[in-house]
Amino acid sequence: RDPQGRFFPLPATLAEAVRTQPVSPQTVLRAVFTRLLRHTGGRPADDVAVLILRNDRSRVPTQQGCTVARHLG
Repeated sequence: RDPQGRFFPLPATLAEAVRTQPVSPQTVLRAVFTRLLRHTGGRPADDVAVLILRNDRSRVPTQQGCTVARHLG
C-alpha cells in the first residue's frame, strides 16, 4: 500500500510490463518492483512476493502421451 493506504495496481502494472520489449521474467520483475517502490515511496510496509512464470511451450514441445491427468491419476 502507498502512504495513503491505496493498494498497488498490480493488474495495470503487469499489463504495462508485458508491453515492454523484449518480455522476459527479468524485465517483468524489474518493471513491477520499480513501480512498487515508486508507489510506496521507496519503502514497502507489507511483505512482497512475486512469482513469474513463462510458457515455453513454443520452444519446448510436450512429450507424446504426457498429460497432467495421467500424472495425477
